Amino acid sequence: MFYVASAFVMSIRITAVALTPSTTHARLHIISPALTTSKTRHGNQGTSTKTPYIAPCTNNYDTAPSGQSGRPLLSASRNTPRTISKDVNGSQSLVIHALERHPYTSQSFTPMGRKADTAYIVVVADGDESGQRPDLTTVKAYTVPGDTGVCYDAGLWHAPMAVVGEVRLLGDDFPLTIRPLTLPSSNLRTASQRKTAK
Repeated sequence: MFYVASAFVMSIRITAVALTPSTTHARLHIISPALTTSKTRHGNQGTSTKTPYIAPCTNNYDTAPSGQSGRPLLSASRNTPRTISKDVNGSQSLVIHALERHPYTSQSFTPMGRKADTAYIVVVADGDESGQRPDLTTVKAYTVPGDTGVCYDAGLWHAPMAVVGEVRLLGDDFPLTIRPLTLPSSNLRTASQRKTAK
C-alpha cells in the first residue's frame, strides 16, 4: 500500500488507490489500449484496435497574457525512481514537495517499456477559490501500472512525475506531450510545500 504524504503547510496522508475508470479524477484521463469505448474500431487490416478521443490536447493560449499560440510538442522524459520509506507495518510512503499546473495546455505521459505492475504514482488536486493554489482538501493519489499513461487537463494541479520501484535500464522513460510557448514559464505554475502519500 502506498501513502502520499503532503509536505505542504498542512501535513496530510492520502492512500493511493489503483487508477481505473471508476476511481480517476474527472480531469485526469487514462491512456491505455486496454480501455475501449463504443468508438473503438479495428485498424491495420484487422491487426489492431483504435480508440479515439481518450484524452484532450487542450490549447487555451488564446486566454494567456502573452497572446502567443502554443504548438504541439513531443518530448522524452527519463525518470529516476523516488525514495520510498517503509514503516514497521510495511506501508510505503512517498513525500511530495510540490504540485504544479499548466494553465493553458493539457499534458500527457505514457510509460515506455514497463511491465503492468505499479510503475508510478500520480497525485492531483483541484484549485482553491483563488485559482492560484491547489486545494489540499481535494488531493487524490493513484498507483499507475507501467502499461498505462495519463493526461492532465489544462489547469489541473499535479505532482511532478513520481516513478517508484526498482531501477530499470529501459523502463523509466516517458514521452511527454504538451503545447509549450517559447516562454516556458508562461504555462507553468508551482506550489511548493510538503505532502505525503501512502
